[in-house]
Amino acid sequence: MLELENKSDNSALETYLCGVWMSPKRQSAWVDGFKALGAAAELPELYRDVYRSASFDGGKIATFHRVWTSEEFGLPVSELDHAFFIDRSAHMSISERKLKDALRSLKSASRSAWPPAPAAIRQYVALDVRPPNQRTDQLGRDIAFYVEGVGQSALSADETAAWANRGRRNAVDLGLSDTRVVPEFTAGPAISHPMPTGTLTDAETALCPAPVLNPRSP
Repeated sequence: MLELENKSDNSALETYLCGVWMSPKRQSAWVDGFKALGAAAELPELYRDVYRSASFDGGKIATFHRVWTSEEFGLPVSELDHAFFIDRSAHMSISERKLKDALRSLKSASRSAWPPAPAAIRQYVALDVRPPNQRTDQLGRDIAFYVEGVGQSALSADETAAWANRGRRNAVDLGLSDTRVVPEFTAGPAISHPMPTGTLTDAETALCPAPVLNPRSP
């Protein structure tokens, strides 16, 4: 991860990478470098460690587990629940407050019928806790984790369209089930990742053309 300091409207990192992109030779070298990194045997384990870390998506997944299994809600976490948590954690920010508010509303509406079926809970959260952007796309992804449980007839027109747009995928087709509970999830250690800082030289800045640095509408 790289971050450079700059006093202009464009970040130094953007300007630096612009210079790389504008040079076919440097661009090719970067592509070769990423290919070499991708082929490194230790890379998958490093990615797993970063992903599971409390500093990254592991912390988000742990939030879902904490809310679900809390004394207030007492929900077991099934394979489909866990997969739903993973997918949402990878694509959006997670708010413990919003999750709790959603489950409280559902619990109040359910009265003595708490808890509803796991798929119904996931559907309620998917519709109530929406990301600020890519709302339809995320909904289409979410439906893959509850359509089997609630049935296609229980989907609204918006849900049906969002699901179709994402290819009508069904997580059950991967062998995931609500009948099997996953073990307690613990996020990995937090990762400290101080960013190296630096400034660009005039020569490095000049590698990015002025029209790219300061675009103007025609």
